[in-house]
Amino acid sequence: MSTLKTTRIETTSGDGVDVIGLSKIEDTGKNVCTAWANYNGNDGTIHDSYNISSITHSGTGDDIVYFAENMDSTAWALSGNAANVGDTTSGAILSDIDRAVGSTRVIIMNDSGNKVSLDNVCIIFFGGK
Repeated sequence: MSTLKTTRIETTSGDGVDVIGLSKIEDTGKNVCTAWANYNGNDGTIHDSYNISSITHSGTGDDIVYFAENMDSTAWALSGNAANVGDTTSGAILSDIDRAVGSTRVIIMNDSGNKVSLDNVCIIFFGGK
C-alpha cells in the first residue's frame, strides 16, 4: 500500500484547501458510502452501482436490493430520491424495511402515501460496516 502525504490539495486552476489539522479520513466502515445505486424502479434495471449485486422489482413501489458484499450489521443509514425522468412533479419518499445483512426492501411512496414505481431511483447507504 502506498501513502500520500500533503498539506494542501489544489485543482489545476489553483483553487485548493489546506489539509493541515483535518482529522484522519477513514476509507472503511461508517465513515464512507458502503453501497449505492441508480436504477429503474419500474423493473429493477441497474444503471450504475457500487456494492449492489441486483435489484428485484417485487411490485409497485416495492424493490428488494441485494448487496454484493454483505454488511456487517443492519445499522446503516439509507437516503435517496426517486422521480420519473423529465417530470418535476413525480418526487417520492423512500423507506426501507426487512433489513438483513445481505439485502433490504426499499419502499417508494408518493406524498399521498401510495406506493409508486418511478423510472429513476437513487439510493445510498452509509454504515453497516
